[in-house]
Amino acid sequence: MKRIWKAAAVLAFSFPLTAAEFHIDPGRGSMENDGSREKPWSSLREVVAKDGLFTAGDRLVVHGGDHGAVLIRGRRNESPVTIVSADGETPVLRKLTIRESENWVIDGVTVTPTDEGSRSRNTLVEVGGDHIVIENCRIFTTENVSGWTLEDWNQKPCNGISLGGDDCTARGNTVRNINFGITASGGRARVIGNVIENFAGDGMRGLGDFGVFEGNTVRNCYNVNDNHDDGFQSWSRTRDGVGKGVVKGIVLRGNTIINRTDPDQPFRGPLQGIGCFDGFYQDWLIENNVVVVDHWHGITLMGARDCVIRNNTVIDIAPGKPGPTWIRIDPHKNKQASSGCLVVNNLAADFRVAPGNTRAHNVKPGDPDACFVDPASFDFHLRPGSSAIDAGGGDSFPETDADGKPRVSGKAVDAGAYEFQSR
Repeated sequence: MKRIWKAAAVLAFSFPLTAAEFHIDPGRGSMENDGSREKPWSSLREVVAKDGLFTAGDRLVVHGGDHGAVLIRGRRNESPVTIVSADGETPVLRKLTIRESENWVIDGVTVTPTDEGSRSRNTLVEVGGDHIVIENCRIFTTENVSGWTLEDWNQKPCNGISLGGDDCTARGNTVRNINFGITASGGRARVIGNVIENFAGDGMRGLGDFGVFEGNTVRNCYNVNDNHDDGFQSWSRTRDGVGKGVVKGIVLRGNTIINRTDPDQPFRGPLQGIGCFDGFYQDWLIENNVVVVDHWHGITLMGARDCVIRNNTVIDIAPGKPGPTWIRIDPHKNKQASSGCLVVNNLAADFRVAPGNTRAHNVKPGDPDACFVDPASFDFHLRPGSSAIDAGGGDSFPETDADGKPRVSGKAVDAGAYEFQSR
């Protein structure tokens, strides 16, 4: 009998207890309740500020209403605590700050200031912990910026998401009407499938090592000040300053960067595409991206070692200067040479690759209407007879194109982000 009891005890402690689910509803909840669906707690701000209400692995379902400015501090979980929006409801956080915490998932909430006075160019989602996931959220300064003046754009917009910890993820979020979009300064960040729309600074920034930026859409830059705006920007940094270190192992894959989608957009200006001017950048992979900008810098690395730029489509959105839009590798600003980089199977108006690096099988598309399906509508799939079809070469190309379809479909790999698919 004792052996049976001991075996049962071992089994009981070998499996985690079932995670609990609690409900939070500002409209009908109270902190005196038990957190059940029938008797929910009152607001997320109050719940995360109080110890002992939930534990690692639990699920906090947040219902519609104003949950206030939420601060999660000093909460390190052994397994993730998930904060998730109730089905069909819109819980609103005025701001979300996570500090000195670990293993949290924030899923499907809206983060926006709820009144004019609370817009002070804050960062709406500020992550200072590790293993934090922000996904499927709507993050914006205000719903509508159609009436904003130049002064409004310089004073009102908040920043979107800042991932300051290691192993953090921003996935499937919509970040709109902001200053800077998503900044990832921690190591091994994952920035996947987000939409960043209507911004006055940079769309994305990758400052930590081994980050992955994949499947994001960055569009509609508002040129309202002296900041040189980039769809994606990175720089190295040490205690000695900017451009004194190395950013390693970043992957930029399958992103779409568009200067502006409306030719009549107010405050439109020249957006740099992927602009990396203060290396060194080491062991980067830049592939299957579509970059559509009114600038010289489509993809530029200044100070690069052993980086691969392959199968990207880089388009100049407007004739004349600035432009034509190029893919470029230059020495570091301190004159140290870039070396060992490969620029292959790309489509762009111009290529400028410093000695010590390899350039091969790239194509200048010429007339965009002859090369692409519908460039006026930003459809840069290849049309039949395009000069990019079967124009690539070598053995360095992605297994799939920007749509996830296999390469190679013809005699050779196609140049650019899309492989022509015959019907």
